[in-house]
Amino acid sequence: MSPRRPWSKSEDEKLIKLIGQFGDQRGRNSKWQEISRNLPGRTNKDCRKRWFHSLDPSLRKGRWTKDEDRLLLDAYQRIGPAWKDIALLIKGRKDDQCAKRYNDILNPQVQNRLKVWTPEEDQYLAAKVKQLGHKWTVIAAGLPGRPPLTCRNRWRKLARNICSDIGFSQENSPMPQSSTENSRTSPSSQNSEIFISSPDASSDPTTIDLLDASLASTALPSDSSPLDVMSYHQFRDRWNLLYGLASAPGKR
Repeated sequence: MSPRRPWSKSEDEKLIKLIGQFGDQRGRNSKWQEISRNLPGRTNKDCRKRWFHSLDPSLRKGRWTKDEDRLLLDAYQRIGPAWKDIALLIKGRKDDQCAKRYNDILNPQVQNRLKVWTPEEDQYLAAKVKQLGHKWTVIAAGLPGRPPLTCRNRWRKLARNICSDIGFSQENSPMPQSSTENSRTSPSSQNSEIFISSPDASSDPTTIDLLDASLASTALPSDSSPLDVMSYHQFRDRWNLLYGLASAPGKR
């Protein structure tokens, strides 16, 4: 699977213009096929999701209110996970938003999701990210009480902590740089961490951690400087010290 390509400003503008021309109907009378033909490299599903989940002016983003949570819980108790029907009852919220809000936050089974993580849970999380990438739903299935969002946030925290602990930065990173389209430096970080897109990343293409590239890497580039080698080995040794993985990220 190739990495998810972020939408550009020009693509967004073109999509908005096309929807103004063809409409955003779903079902038999929809025009998503015609819309996607005018956006090279984008499928019907890509265009539909981008519109309804990001660009639709009626979309309500941001923090959920207590009234919205109450409506969501009441509807779920009555009709179960019928997310499209539930979304119709909560103005401005889409089915995907409702599903994630319930599964990650409101579900009684995840009420203790913020309890302290155990070393065993961290080790399991790290091993599964190395194996599966950012398939948070699959990973969360092996961590009872930890929903996908909690697993994702924990992974980011682990990566930030290790990078900060050893002063790992873009300047002394031994790893090849990704293209401008698929990477960005975090403006709010004290250390210049590298963020690399992943096929299973969230809708924000700039969110994903430097740590994944280290876990996937098997050797240093041939032109690595002594500082690169030191930083990389520090990174690997610090990871193994903290989380005790049998398979280290990379080789000496």
